[in-house]
Amino acid sequence: METESKILSRSRLTNSEDLAKAKTRLKGNLSVSFPEMLKFNVYTDSMLNFLSVYGCAKDVLNATDKQIEKAIKGDRKQATPRDKELAKTIKKVSKESIGVALHASMTIHSAKTVKHLSEEDTFFTEALINIEKEIHPKELEIITSIPGISDISAAHFMAEVEDITRFATYQKLIAFIGTDPTIYQSGKVTKNGKISKKGNKILRKYCYIMATSCVHWNPVLGEYYQKKRDEGFPHRKAMVATVNKLIRTIYALLIRGEKLKMY
Repeated sequence: METESKILSRSRLTNSEDLAKAKTRLKGNLSVSFPEMLKFNVYTDSMLNFLSVYGCAKDVLNATDKQIEKAIKGDRKQATPRDKELAKTIKKVSKESIGVALHASMTIHSAKTVKHLSEEDTFFTEALINIEKEIHPKELEIITSIPGISDISAAHFMAEVEDITRFATYQKLIAFIGTDPTIYQSGKVTKNGKISKKGNKILRKYCYIMATSCVHWNPVLGEYYQKKRDEGFPHRKAMVATVNKLIRTIYALLIRGEKLKMY
């Protein structure tokens, strides 16, 4: 039976995957209808508000500055000086646009989709973190004491793991996640193969995300990853080794009920 926390975790993951695809579609549509907009960060609230109304330069040139400002500000009460400056810049670049106006409706639809999914992402993220802080407050404090791990990743981890004492050893947790190596036997030869991937793929994804962040922000895991690379490990294999070292660390801290002490 899935817990509410796990449902939120998986809903957030599904939504984030849909959001990534929608962002790719938006850029693809813009490259046809309004390529000049790709010079901007089109995923900000202001740009998504604007692109949800104007999908091509032709429509911009037929609008007044006030109408463009209104589109940019969206639900906000008043347009800011930045909104007004953005409106002028967009109007200026629109005069030299090479976009195809017939494709504007596709761009508008894509922008609205990204805007909606972004709002859903905010909802699922806040709900997941809030419920996990109620269920596993101490566990989240322990996991986030590791440099490089955010509340979001820690919340996903505990939503899937639920109770660390379910696992008698860290090896069992690694097997549950699916980053344990398969065993290859041929005659008298026995060696480790690729990871099994038999475990929880959602948990595996977030453990990889956590480890990737830790390589950049955690000196211990960063050095460990580099050590594996220096030993000749390709990036992927070095990352799996780093993931497993991170899992061992998290397991030990949670079992002891202690935060990580950095010296």
